[in-house]
Amino acid sequence: MPSKYSLNYRRALLLAIFLFSLLNVAHAQEIPNGDGDLLWEKSIYPRFVNDAKFHPINGNIIAAVNHEIWEIDPSDGHTIRVMYYGTSSEEQHHFHSIDITSDGSTILTDDGDSLLVWDYAKGELKQSFHNGETIAWQGLGGIFPDDIRVVYFSYNTEQQVRKLNIYDISTNSIIKSISTYPKSADQVKLSKDGRYLAIGFRYRPVSDMIYTMELWDAETLTKIRDFGEATNTNEFKDIQISNNNKYVGFLGNIGFDLKLYTIEGNTINLSPFYQVNRFGFSNDGNKTILDGFINSVYQTIVINNPLDSPLYSFTKMLNVIRCSPNEEIFTAGISMRFFSNNWYTVGIKPNLESKESIYPNPATEYIALNVPPLEKRGLGGVLQQIRIFDIFGDEMHPPRPSGTPQEGNKYRIDVSTLQAGVYFVRIGNEKPMKFVVVR
Repeated sequence: MPSKYSLNYRRALLLAIFLFSLLNVAHAQEIPNGDGDLLWEKSIYPRFVNDAKFHPINGNIIAAVNHEIWEIDPSDGHTIRVMYYGTSSEEQHHFHSIDITSDGSTILTDDGDSLLVWDYAKGELKQSFHNGETIAWQGLGGIFPDDIRVVYFSYNTEQQVRKLNIYDISTNSIIKSISTYPKSADQVKLSKDGRYLAIGFRYRPVSDMIYTMELWDAETLTKIRDFGEATNTNEFKDIQISNNNKYVGFLGNIGFDLKLYTIEGNTINLSPFYQVNRFGFSNDGNKTILDGFINSVYQTIVINNPLDSPLYSFTKMLNVIRCSPNEEIFTAGISMRFFSNNWYTVGIKPNLESKESIYPNPATEYIALNVPPLEKRGLGGVLQQIRIFDIFGDEMHPPRPSGTPQEGNKYRIDVSTLQAGVYFVRIGNEKPMKFVVVR
């Protein structure tokens, strides 16, 4: 596992690459629409974002910054509050990963020694768990959809312990463990629905280290399939599973070597000009965001799955790539940047006359949607074009509006079957609009 010295070296290398990138790309650029979609940027040097998530209810950015948790307003990038942990040294207690329960009430981090459970509303540490084992640098796989169980990888070199664990937040205890010895996990990633684990393993059977890419069943902690060896790496740098469970990616740290596969095990061939530093998927899983030395330029691009020509390109950043529920892009390292979601509708001509509105908002039984005539947009069939999604990008299926619109272009949509939470309604390829259901 990487030592503190190797981690410091890696951060220094990332900083050098970042500074070099600024010489190559001085400002946000994008293709093909080129309309200046860098909404805000904020330097936090010498601090560093190790991981970040969007809060599932209010949409704020929750970021693991060194040994602190920052809550950031996505509208302008200002820090709303900072959650602190104890008085120990920053180096000892850097947070490696972060996750949030689906109801937004609990934040989970790890510091390499302990799992740390935070009360979001109070901004305070609620409990910690440590069983004498070390948590891998990116060994925190994530929180299951039940908001109670957490999967992570731990090891103890002296005792030759290598194991996957399921931790129960409610009882503050381990409820399931399985040994993976002699394999150690560099990275573990839980799929959004809690079904899969993508794991980057390392082990040394003889003299040379072997790195394997594997897909596991998250409930039973058993291997489903092996994607083979990652030959161009000495550490897995990033692993992602698309929200639609169609794609999985493994990124090594030598030569920016990204391996992409379908969940079924088919290889997705990358362009030889894509040398990737970080990557991510859009919320619907249909697009991949690649960050790195791409076509001889340090940049970030968005491309369709399976991979084809770039849809959108902008200034390269480092370490973290996340899509908001509304498909804005947040990138972070020693700086944070927030980009609009115009890339998601590239090729759709904007309609400046569009004046959609939703009321009541919050809603309980229904929402009324004001829709200007859609024939001007070439969409047609309004009843088939209105779609509702939850914050994870899953389509909801409440009763559809029927008949003709009331009062001109106002369509009434029944939301009485939806659970309390934040949702988005979308008309064709227009920008999604947010509304809240309360109970």
